[in-house]
Amino acid sequence: MTIDWRAIAQRAGSADAERFAAHLRTLELDAEPEHLADLALAFAAASGDERAQEELYARVTRAARTTLPAAGYAAHVVDDTIGELALTLLGEPGKPSALLTYRGQASLGAWLRTLAVRTAMRLAEACRREAPASDSDDTLVDRMAAADLTRDLYRAELRTVVRRAFAVAVGRLSYFDRELLGAFIVRGQSLEDLARTHDIHRATAARWLARARASLERELYGELERDLKASGSQIASMLDSVRSNIELSVERLLDVSRG
Repeated sequence: MTIDWRAIAQRAGSADAERFAAHLRTLELDAEPEHLADLALAFAAASGDERAQEELYARVTRAARTTLPAAGYAAHVVDDTIGELALTLLGEPGKPSALLTYRGQASLGAWLRTLAVRTAMRLAEACRREAPASDSDDTLVDRMAAADLTRDLYRAELRTVVRRAFAVAVGRLSYFDRELLGAFIVRGQSLEDLARTHDIHRATAARWLARARASLERELYGELERDLKASGSQIASMLDSVRSNIELSVERLLDVSRG
C-alpha cells in the first residue's frame, strides 16, 4: 500500500507541505507516525522557522531541567547540556540538524529527554577528564563582559568586502548563537540578563556567548579568506591594522540576518 505522504504533510499543517512530505519519505516509515505534530515541529525548526525553533528550545530546556537533576547531575552540567543540545538540534554552521533524524515514533519530549541524558553523560565525562582551566569562571566572565563586538571598523577600501563577509557570516550562525548575540548586542542584555533569561549561572552564559562569538569569527574569517585570497594570519593582521576605522554596524547585520 502506497502512503500519501503529501496528504499527511498537509494534514499536519506544515508551512511547506511538499518539503515535509519529501522529508517523511526519507525517513522510510511504514505508516503515518504516531506523533505527527511533533515531527512537523521538528522539521520546521530544522528548516529555520524561528517560532518553531523558539518552541524547540523551550522543550529542550524543559526536558533537561525535569530529567537531569533527578538523575543526579549538577546544575552546571544541566546548564551546559541545554546549550550543547540546543546547538546540536538547532544547527551548527555547515552541519545538518540532528532534528532531521527524529522519526515521530516516540513523543518529541521523550526523545529530547533521552538526548539530554546522553549529552549530560558525555559532558560530565569530559569534565572529569579535563585538566583544570587556567582561568577561573569569574575571570572568564570579566573578560567576556569587557569584550565589545562593535569595536571593529574597517578602512574605506575594505568596507564593501568586509560588510558582505560579515553579513554572510551572521546569516550562517545557528539560531541559538544568533539569538545570544542578538540579545547581547542588539537588545543590550548583560551577562546577568542572559543568565536570568535562561536560568543559568552567569559563567555559563559567558561560555555560551564565547562559543557564539567564536562561531561568528570563524565564519567571518572563512569568507574573508575566500574573498581576499589570504591566509588566516594575513586576515588577522589586516583586521588588527584597521581596528581604529570602524564603520561596520553589528546591530544592522544581525537585523538583516533575521530578514
